[in-house]
Amino acid sequence: MKIHLFVYLVLGVFLVGQESPAQERVGFRTWRVLSEPSNETINRRIENDVRVGWLCYGRFGLLQDDCKVSFQLLKSKDPVDVNGVTTDCVLDPDGGIAPLTCGDGGHIHTDPVRPVTFEGSDVRYVGDTDGRPLIVEGPSPLNFDNGFLWTVPQVGGYYEFKGGMLPGKNSKFSEFTFVPGGVIITTVDRLEATGLLNVTARADGLKQLPDNTTFYDKNRGGAFLHPDNISYAAQDRTRLALAAIGRAFKQSTGSNISYNDISLPKGGVFDFRAIDNRPSPPPRTNKPWKAPHSSHREGLDVDVDRSGHAGRPT
Repeated sequence: MKIHLFVYLVLGVFLVGQESPAQERVGFRTWRVLSEPSNETINRRIENDVRVGWLCYGRFGLLQDDCKVSFQLLKSKDPVDVNGVTTDCVLDPDGGIAPLTCGDGGHIHTDPVRPVTFEGSDVRYVGDTDGRPLIVEGPSPLNFDNGFLWTVPQVGGYYEFKGGMLPGKNSKFSEFTFVPGGVIITTVDRLEATGLLNVTARADGLKQLPDNTTFYDKNRGGAFLHPDNISYAAQDRTRLALAAIGRAFKQSTGSNISYNDISLPKGGVFDFRAIDNRPSPPPRTNKPWKAPHSSHREGLDVDVDRSGHAGRPT
């Protein structure tokens, strides 16, 4: 299990006994979290957890436990509707994925929504007083080990969450803005945060296998599910190996080898669907992805065929 710890400090001093202004003042934060999708297959189970949270400081730099915190993990929307993120997967000149693009991870098939947690797990928090699975409310934590914790989904793409914190009784937060020659102190009534979780393989480091018709063909079916130009995302060693294999095959046979699917730009589950209703006989895994691409998650697995064969749509 990989634990990604992202704790954000509220470096505020409580101002006790002040009257609230007529209009509520809100301090805003932006949280950006990067997580590798788990590489779970039938015989390999690795789950990735993400943790974010608030810490509440009071007078003399002491941690406070009377601040109230909240968190909500939002359900995904396809097409993605997150500020600053585009749904389309935009490739850079090297075949990598451009920042803040590929919001749905390359999954253009029409499932209702992508899952936001792993197999329906909920958000956990040490002081949770709310029974709803994706919403947490409770007192502020007193150490770095506590925070809002959830297991990230298997499907690559961007996901949105938000959080908030209220000060203790008769208190306000102080925000410090450093300017040339001094510090500006502003009091606020509460803090809000909007968060963006990027679920991706190798920190968006996968790159598309380049065209090289001299030694191999790129030929696949199912473009209505995953566009051809983004279905060949691979690690550097995979791209080098496939070029060498294609060259050797051409020298040996005089024909090109055909590569079909590798991975999607952000890795993770390739052939996702919300419900596994395949008519195939048991045993079934009951996992929300289709065969045969359950292992095409991190730019290493490749479908290979004879020249001119596109493989069957999946």
